[in-house]
Amino acid sequence: MTFLRHDVPYDALPFLGESWPWKGGDLQTLRNVILKHDPALETGTRWEIDVTEGDKLVGFYHEAAQPVAMLAIIHGLAGDSDSSYIKQLTHHAVAHNISVFRVNLRGAGVGRPLAKGAYHAGRSDDLEAVVTAMTQAYPDRPCFMTAFSLGGAMALNLVTRHQAITSHLAGLVTFCAPFDMVACAARFHRWRNTPYIRHFTSSLKAQAKAAPCADPAMLARLERVTTVREFDDVFTAPAAGYANADAYYKGTSTHQLLHHLRVPTLLVHSDNDPWIGVEAYQKVQCHEKLHCLITKGGGHVGFHDSETRNRCWQSHIAVQFITHQLMGLNRKG
Repeated sequence: MTFLRHDVPYDALPFLGESWPWKGGDLQTLRNVILKHDPALETGTRWEIDVTEGDKLVGFYHEAAQPVAMLAIIHGLAGDSDSSYIKQLTHHAVAHNISVFRVNLRGAGVGRPLAKGAYHAGRSDDLEAVVTAMTQAYPDRPCFMTAFSLGGAMALNLVTRHQAITSHLAGLVTFCAPFDMVACAARFHRWRNTPYIRHFTSSLKAQAKAAPCADPAMLARLERVTTVREFDDVFTAPAAGYANADAYYKGTSTHQLLHHLRVPTLLVHSDNDPWIGVEAYQKVQCHEKLHCLITKGGGHVGFHDSETRNRCWQSHIAVQFITHQLMGLNRKG
């Protein structure tokens, strides 16, 4: 069975099942890390975008040969603009005449020296700054966004809580976004995810320690942190204005706000994501602006099937959605 749920107004490219030997949610999730098969990609033009508290975001803009639209691509937790899934989508989008801005979220990747703060699920105002910068640079091009994992949570906070931006964003695609942050935190911190927890905790602590003018007292507290929840309790929640991790997870969840969406949005998820349960996606009430795809298999931001294994199914799905939206815009024009 290709899809467990298919709520889009066109025939979505089928997910043809997990390719051997990448069977199961964990191997689907880890394939890019293990193989490191990234497409050849030029660096692009470096952009720096001013955000709050004197920080800057850094990203790289790739101009398509005959651009019909532009796309901001947002990475997930502990990722950056060089993550494999970012490069794969960039390569595919540019080949289809969609210019791309690969974003490093606040404090991520090469932007770490230019930001004292760090990104989190509620920092959607940073994404608003990205959309503003792109539409100011190219006001005649439709602007889209694709966001992965935690970046998807940020993007959904943007389109549900910042209604003013909806007139500047032509569409959004998220992959494996934790829009119910409370349920996601509970699932992610299961014992079976211990290796993932250790990896992300280590990455987040290193990112915090590399911040300009990092607070020595905060760094001392982080030394005792052993899980992502503890990191969020000590570091993320206070920075986001919440009392603790539980308040942060509750305050940045958007599953109760999806009916507010005014931007055409596609939510994509798999049924065997080891970190984010499928239940929240099964409960989504789709409407004119909100669509949902759930695949049988695919892991977390994996989606490596038998035919698009070297091109990545999720890249095709994102470009297909953008193309469909552009056709609608052209009909209206």
